[in-house]
Amino acid sequence: MIQTDATGKATVSFYNSDDISTFRVSAEGLSVNGTPLLGSYEYRVQKQ
Repeated sequence: MIQTDATGKATVSFYNSDDISTFRVSAEGLSVNGTPLLGSYEYRVQKQ
């Protein structure tokens, strides 16, 4: 379970591949009132 702080923000960490590629993270959930929620973020892993 992920809980937000008083400002509605949360921090999540995870491991992913070292492949040079674009990745998308998606999260689905419910508010305390049962409202469905959906969010996604796309990012690119690049060679340093």
